[in-house]
Order: sequence, then C-alpha cells, then structure tokens
Amino acid sequence: MLRKFILIFVCMGFVYVPHTAVADTSVYELPLAKILTLVDKTKGQKRVLVVWVTKNKSSARKVVGEFADLENTMPGSVLSISDDTDPLKLREFLASVPVLPYRVYRAKKATGQNINQVLRKLGGKHLDRYPWIILLDEENNIKGEGNIYMDYIVDFILKDAVQ
Repeated sequence: MLRKFILIFVCMGFVYVPHTAVADTSVYELPLAKILTLVDKTKGQKRVLVVWVTKNKSSARKVVGEFADLENTMPGSVLSISDDTDPLKLREFLASVPVLPYRVYRAKKATGQNINQVLRKLGGKHLDRYPWIILLDEENNIKGEGNIYMDYIVDFILKDAVQ
C-alpha cells in the first residue's frame, strides 16, 4: 500500500527537470502491422499501451513522466507508441525530457494508414484523443481504454503484484 501511495504521489507531482545525461531516449520506428507483434511478445504480464503525440508539449511531458514512474516501479508494464508523423519533432521533444526507462516506438505509417486500424485488430475502440490508454491483462484482453486516470492504471498494474 505504501509503495502504491508513493508511486501515485510521485506521478501527481512530476515536474520537468532538465537532465544532464549524455544519451537521449531512443526512438524505435515500428510499422503499424508490427504493433500487434509487440503486444504479443509482451504477453504474460499486465501492461498499459499508451498512444500519445508531442503536439501539446506540456501534456506530453506529463504523460511520459507519469508512465516513467510506473515503469520504474513495475518494469515491462509500459508500451509507449508515439503517433507523431514527424520523427524529428519527436526526437527533439525526447531530447528535452529526462531519459525514459521504457522504449518509445513511433508508429510508422504508409499513406492512408492510421493507428485505429491496429487498435481495431486488437479489439479496441476508435482513438479520438491523446493520450489514448489501453489496459491489457496477461492474455492481451483489453480491460479498459480511453482517457484513464493514473491512479486507476496503477491499481490495475500493481493489483496482485504487490503484497
């Protein structure tokens, strides 16, 4: 319970602090068709799939910070997909935040493709805002999606994991 309280407290109080690390968070280009493969490879534990963009920098900074805290508490729990169309703007944004403890994948789309095609195959709803959050159980069943509060996400990920 204390661990959960500390995580929620840290998530709520995330403030950007310029980092001094030499390395930046890497961006992994991931074709849309491979997103389902990524989800399948991580099967076996509860995860949160978060689809986000850097358009609103303050909102994006908050999102990546909150999920960094969750990933530090429960490694392997965050699948981060950037739906940014411009890889340079994404890299520029990531260079402005502390190095993230999880991989950032950029959804690489061919002409006419969009992330909703993948979400539909996963059994998800139509993404209509960012960040779009999908809670996946150990068997890749969707247990929640949309704009979900961080405390609910933490409860979902840590339930049965913390004694």
